[in-house]
Formats: sequence, structure tokens, C-alpha cells
Amino acid sequence: MGSRGRWFRLGMAQHWRTYALNDMLLVLLLIGMVFTGVGSAEAQFVWTRSPENPVLPYWSSDPSDPNGYFQLLEPTVLYDSLRNEYTMWFTSGTGMYSSHFSISMAVSPDGEEWYPSMRNPVLRVGAPGSFDADALDAPRVVKLENEYLMYYTGTKEGVYSIGAATSSDGRTWKKLENNPVIAPGPSGSWDSRIVGYCEVAEKNGVLYMWYNGATGNHWEGIGLATSFDGRAWTKYANNPVFVPNQTGWDSHEVATPTVLLVNGVFIMVYQGMATPGPCWFGVAYSQDGIQWTRASSQSVFAPGQGWESLLGTADLVFKDGKFHMWYSGRSDATTRWQIGYASSDFVPLGVLARPSTVPHGLTLEQNYPNPFNPSTTIRYGLSEKSHVMLTVFDGLGREVAQIVDRDEEAGYHEASFDASGFASGVYLYKVQAGSSAEVRRLVLLR
Repeated sequence: MGSRGRWFRLGMAQHWRTYALNDMLLVLLLIGMVFTGVGSAEAQFVWTRSPENPVLPYWSSDPSDPNGYFQLLEPTVLYDSLRNEYTMWFTSGTGMYSSHFSISMAVSPDGEEWYPSMRNPVLRVGAPGSFDADALDAPRVVKLENEYLMYYTGTKEGVYSIGAATSSDGRTWKKLENNPVIAPGPSGSWDSRIVGYCEVAEKNGVLYMWYNGATGNHWEGIGLATSFDGRAWTKYANNPVFVPNQTGWDSHEVATPTVLLVNGVFIMVYQGMATPGPCWFGVAYSQDGIQWTRASSQSVFAPGQGWESLLGTADLVFKDGKFHMWYSGRSDATTRWQIGYASSDFVPLGVLARPSTVPHGLTLEQNYPNPFNPSTTIRYGLSEKSHVMLTVFDGLGREVAQIVDRDEEAGYHEASFDASGFASGVYLYKVQAGSSAEVRRLVLLR
């Protein structure tokens, strides 16, 4: 019997184990790749779909069946190398429309044979009047030292916000009291009606969240917010950080990012489309989570046939030298989403030059690492030859270090800041070239 049959037979098994993503395995991703200040590597994906797809199918055609799922979509997956098991949290629906959506979970020994929890759904809609009173969907789960954090999209009367819940075991969840953690922006902003479908990754003690924003029914792009505790989030001032391309397969919309952190580099798989209709998946990378470079001018994963002729969101795990991807799909003829699985070897294609060796204006990137101890690297770009001053200030605005004070040619430059002898805290660094200046924040943690 195939794994689909086993899944039906054992689907309600009282079986649960928790686990977290093994970040050490991700280091393998960059073997043979070069991520430096002057270049980057492009990855080729050759996806093999599971013959058992969909690996999580709906098992009831009756929308009123409380023990069935009329549709399953928007998976997020963590892998525990100690238990050699996967856990998936996903959007589950007992009806056709989003008002029936909750969040459920399942476990798997191999990523293809899944066992849902008897406790499903593990997170339900909020009380009447709350920001998530109509629906919950698009979960993203991160495992920190002492807790799991789940971020999800909550809906109320057509307004989308991002909420969060916490858990000690990944099974029993409690919503945060300060929900939503990300709300739509003010009138006229790029995310004034919808924020949601987020991804979260941790780097050097800072949590990064990328999320969709929209003013209407069209995604404007992908924005960024950061947090030190996973509860209080600050939106990046110059959102969105990733927008549709000028031409090509992702020129109409980009959305629903999934991000892996590998050797200090963020790698994002995202949805894109050229016109309203079916979408594909593409890849981009970034060192600071703000400035993104597309790894290829082509998509890396296209719609299939039958049940997956339309693609939804996806999630990735890198394990044993392969990418493992779970994605939602449905046919043109139905509204029933199901979840499939595909894998791909990773093939490095060599070093690519940056899209441009000269920026259009003065640019200042986020220092890396951040937070840091005791030294960090600051990267900036000049559109023309200029006299450059790179200065560090303390929280009171007092100058504490002059890193650069010289003439430099157009292009990208790097400078190091050694904070030995400085106290822990938040500092500002400013680059000035002629009449232009940019300022960012850096954090020293002893």
C-alpha cells in the first residue's frame, strides 16, 4: 500500500513528537558556493515530485465532517535530527471558504508518510471581534531555545494581520496577549489593508520577519520587520524590500516567502507571477535581509498537472545534501487544496557578478553580524567618486569612532568596526558622501 493509503489508515493515530530544525545541516548548502562582497552563487534546482503526491490529501468530501479536512494548505515544516522526524503545521479547512480555516499539525518519519494529531486543530479562530475572528491560516513556526513561536495570518472582515502564539512543545499553543504583532499600515501605505503570509528566521539573536503587504487584492511586495524577543516587532522604514521584477515571470507579483539562513546568508524561495493567474517559485538571496538579489532569471518550480495545476505556498528543509519542499496545490476545477512533496539536489553553478558594480546612489547596508562582539563589517556603495566619512555614535549622539575619512572611488566598499573596550548597547553608524548621508543602527552584545 502506498504512503497515501497508510496516511488514510493511520491518519488519526495518537502519535506526536516535537523537534526543531537542525541548523548545522544547513551549512552543507554552501559547499562549493561562494558568498563574498563581490559575487554570489546561483543554484540550479531539479525537482523530483513524490509518486505518492499529494502526501497530505483531503480525506472527506463533506464540509460538515468535523473529523475530516476538506482542504489542506500552507505547510511549515521543522526537522529534528535526534528523532529523525519531521513536524508539519498547516492550514486546515472543513469547508470551502477561509471562514473555516484553522491550524493543524502532523508528524512524519520521512516527509512523505504523515500522521495527523488527534488534537487537531491545534489553533483556532479568536473570539468575536478579535483580529482573527474569521480565519487563521499560513502558519510559520520557529524553534528558539526555550519555546516554539508560531506566526499566522488572522482575518477579520477582510482585514489581514499577523498574530503569534507560543508553545513549550509545539503541540499546545497560547496566543500572545499583544496580538496582532504586525498590523496593517496607515492609509496610503503599501500594506494598508493586508499584512500576512510571513516567514521568520533568526540571525545573531535578532528575529527577521518577511511578510506580504497589499492595499487591495494585489500584493505590493514583501516587507521586513525585526524583533529581539519575537513579540515586539519594528517594521523596516523603507518597505517593501522585495518587489516584482521589471520584466519576466515574476513581474506582476512576488509573495509568500520562505527563508533559510545558511552561513550568514538568507536564501528565499518566493511565489511570482507575470500576470494574474498561476504562479511559480523563484529564489533570491541576501546578507542583511533587506537588499535581495535574484539567483536566476528563471523560476525554479512550475505548476504540475491535475491536483497541482495551481500552486500555493511552500516550505523548505535542507537535509542530507538535498532540498525537501512541501507545497500546496489544487486543480483548476476544484477549491480543494492538498499538500505535495518534492526534493532536489543542490548544484552550484559558480560565481555570478552583482547586478551592478555601481549603485544608483549612496547605499548603506546593515552591518554583519548584528548584534556583534567585538567586531563587525559595514558595507556601503557610492555612485561616484566621493570623500567618505563613516562614523559611529553612541545612544546619546556622541561620536565614539571614526572608521573612514578618505576619498573613495564609485562602487561597493567595506570597513570593519572593532568595538573592543566599548560597552554593550545600541550604537548608530553614519556614512556621508558629499551632501548625501545614510544612518543605521548596530547592537554590541558582550
